[in-house]
Amino acid sequence: MKKLVLLALLIFTIQSCELESDDPVWMPELAKVTAIDLPEFFEEGKSYDIEVTYVLPTACHIPQGINASRESLYGSGRRKIYVAGIAAKKYGEPECQEESTDLEKTGSFRLVVDEDMPYTFFLWTGKDQTGKDLYTEVEVPVGEPAEEAQE
Repeated sequence: MKKLVLLALLIFTIQSCELESDDPVWMPELAKVTAIDLPEFFEEGKSYDIEVTYVLPTACHIPQGINASRESLYGSGRRKIYVAGIAAKKYGEPECQEESTDLEKTGSFRLVVDEDMPYTFFLWTGKDQTGKDLYTEVEVPVGEPAEEAQE
């Protein structure tokens, strides 16, 4: 009986799948980071909303936000943050003929500073001739706020 139910479920699943769709397929792409709003230093134990400015590759792309990811979950790689804008373009579209002067977009991500060592941000700026990713590196120290000078 179980086999019969599984077979019926399998047949129903296969028949309900529509292989052709009129909905466009969007392909994500990285977008060049042009600016990031970072403080002079971080304070351990605090969280920060980091604003990032990026540029869409063409007027045919739509903004999809920011990708900010740590190099690793443990060790010093936790303090290495890779940041890129994300854009999407319809799959299979011919060369883009649209023009726009509004290609600059902004997005943000939240960072919780949970270590007392400097954080390094790698901002994606494109690829070189060989296809290797290029980054601009920005280091932000972790420290204590300076006490205000007494008058």
